[in-house]
Parts: sequence; structure tokens; C-alpha cells
Amino acid sequence: MTQGAQAPGEPGENAWRKLGAEAGLCAACRHAKLNETRKGTAYLRCTRAAWDPRLPRYPRLPVSDCPGFDPVVTLPRSQGQGSPGGNTNSR
Repeated sequence: MTQGAQAPGEPGENAWRKLGAEAGLCAACRHAKLNETRKGTAYLRCTRAAWDPRLPRYPRLPVSDCPGFDPVVTLPRSQGQGSPGGNTNSR
């Protein structure tokens, strides 16, 4: 359930465990925002719900079907430098 690089002040992996239920689709959705209170309570908010009336602001977990699901895009790692075919100097 790791959400990539953690920004300073953002809840970490431990906050995901505090939700009390698996997040389902929200764990991989770019609109999901995990919040943690000072007292340690964690909750999930759908940021897309601000402009999409079909979605609840605080979804009931686990989410197994969502019309607003938009997966987090991760960039593939570079597979080396140079041309994809390898060394072009055969001499």
C-alpha cells in the first residue's frame, strides 16, 4: 500500500494501517488523501468529491467499485543510458 515518496508532513505507512480497514481502490487512486489527526486517528478523503457529485467525500472502506477511480501514474525506471538496442559501434 505504499504511496510512493512521502512528502514532509504527510501521513506515512503507519497511518494506512490506522484506517481500520483496507482502502481498496483508494490505495491506488490519485484522488485519495490520507489524513491523520494529532490524536492519531486516520481517515481517507476523496478530493475528487469536491467537483464530482457522484462520489462521497469520505468513502466507506474498502472501496471495490468507484466511477471516479483514477490510478496513480508511476514513471518506469530508466533501463540504462544510450540506445535501446545497446552498443551501436560494432567495429
